[in-house]
Amino acid sequence: MMIFEVRVDGNPLTRYPADGVLIATATGSTGYNLSSGGPILHPRVQAMILTAISPPHLSARPLVLQAESVVEFSVRTEGDAVLSTDGHVRLHLLTGDIVRVSRSARLTRLVSIGKDDFLVKLSERLLWKPPNYGRSGVSELDSESRGRPC
Repeated sequence: MMIFEVRVDGNPLTRYPADGVLIATATGSTGYNLSSGGPILHPRVQAMILTAISPPHLSARPLVLQAESVVEFSVRTEGDAVLSTDGHVRLHLLTGDIVRVSRSARLTRLVSIGKDDFLVKLSERLLWKPPNYGRSGVSELDSESRGRPC
């Protein structure tokens, strides 16, 4: 476990132990960020997400920051610490090293097939399909579970 000291826009924010720190954009919010307990952002939201990976206490909560924020963190570790960007670049970090993350001047344009494409796909992939209500106002889920022990 490592200790991370986090600053946002030059201001001290927090210090916490964790297995890692993840910074994501809306595009990356459904990958490792979601798996680490971070929020899902709509692709049109201009923001960065700061998420601790496996912190041992509940005060290390995910945080949504404005897109123009500059996030800096330093790490204190007794073992190996590795910086990874999109799973490709790996750089070993030493105690006291500072990592600075900011929005790139370059933009990536992504193809969207339909207006509601993101929400439809998200609902399907996370199995959020709403229950089908019949004439009685009782969902199929409720009627299927009747008579079964809990």
